[in-house]
Amino acid sequence: MKKQILSLSSILPATILLFTMFLVSCEDFIEKDLSGKTVTVYAPANNTISSSFTQYFWWEDLKGAEQYQLQIVKPSFNAIQALIVDTTISSNQFSYVLQPGTYQWRIRGKNNSSVGDFNTYNLTIDSTFNLSLQILLLNTCL
Repeated sequence: MKKQILSLSSILPATILLFTMFLVSCEDFIEKDLSGKTVTVYAPANNTISSSFTQYFWWEDLKGAEQYQLQIVKPSFNAIQALIVDTTISSNQFSYVLQPGTYQWRIRGKNNSSVGDFNTYNLTIDSTFNLSLQILLLNTCL
């Protein structure tokens, strides 16, 4: 019976290859911890006063976030009179029609294992009766 002797030079390349494959594949299975991470918001900016009823919420994608939780309340999170929106969405944009008034809204990223921190913003929809900037949605009843 012949014994085969393995040398370090024949084992080392295979070991390095397996170790490298393990490191790369772990990133595919381990989700990024979003604790302490916040979403960068593009629009509407904090303290926006708008005469447009249709508001477009837009933010930068947060690395590791698979979804975003968006909440809108009236008038503030400290004194909620009405919960307007509490939704989870996959994209980085959302539009919603708001009636004139004062609102706060917040956004955070989330994945299957963690959630980020909320960023909270103030938004006022001006109650002027200027309809020139409004998008009217027509409904028909048949």
